[in-house]
Amino acid sequence: MAYIRKSKGKLQKNLLLTGVSGQIGKTFIVKQYKDKTVLSAFPDMDSVKPSAKQKAKRKLFQGAVAHAKAVLDDPKQKALYVRKLKGKRNVFQAAMSDYLKSKKQG
Repeated sequence: MAYIRKSKGKLQKNLLLTGVSGQIGKTFIVKQYKDKTVLSAFPDMDSVKPSAKQKAKRKLFQGAVAHAKAVLDDPKQKALYVRKLKGKRNVFQAAMSDYLKSKKQG
């Protein structure tokens, strides 16, 4: 059941937001906590500056995503990954993992 906090701290049941999570435009964020739904303001991240390490990690991850997409687009490479996959991972996840491991060692 979703609750909306009204004045004087009282909660009112709201069926409209039950089970909803994510953002509503750039205005609100809907979050789920156990049996409650919380509506909060969209965060203003304009003043937050990423560190050099964060920028480097983001660039590394961006490269991994590009590599994984290239693997998916190439039928031969995709078939190689499909043959060696075991368990719950898919081709995209395996290609991402391989890229990140290769960059960590090198």
